[in-house]
Amino acid sequence: MKKTIAVIGAGSWGTALAMTLAHNGHTVKLTTRSREHIQQMRETRRNERYLPGMRLEDGIQVVDTDYEAIEGADMVVFAAPAQHFRSALTAALPYIGMIYMEATMNKQVDNDDLLTNRAFLVLAGLAGIVINVYNMNSMIPVGKYLLDSFSTGIIRILLGA
Repeated sequence: MKKTIAVIGAGSWGTALAMTLAHNGHTVKLTTRSREHIQQMRETRRNERYLPGMRLEDGIQVVDTDYEAIEGADMVVFAAPAQHFRSALTAALPYIGMIYMEATMNKQVDNDDLLTNRAFLVLAGLAGIVINVYNMNSMIPVGKYLLDSFSTGIIRILLGA
């Protein structure tokens, strides 16, 4: 089933994940903090700052705000660097509402009240994506959801607890 997926963070990691998701047929709404960066990507359909020479997939919509990205999304992917994860999550939380999963492409999440009672995943790894599930009632539907969204011939999702 094809989904609408918000990607918060348009660095090399976030853009590559957005490209993978769009290549798999999903609608991707990509945003980042820099208005200049958003405008450049929208006008050129490229992310020359982080992935020079790569054209954005047609399924990627570059949007201005977290709200625009998250509105109507089935899943939210946070691709902010570790040092910006907290501010990215804090800025987006008011818009997430009933989305049943948020995914972060962060290598480390501190265990504190910001994330208490929220379902979320941490996807990390340089050689592959390792999924650690926190506060989830059942890993099986989430794992299948992620496998269906991210898997390609060259990307293999490994599920771990």
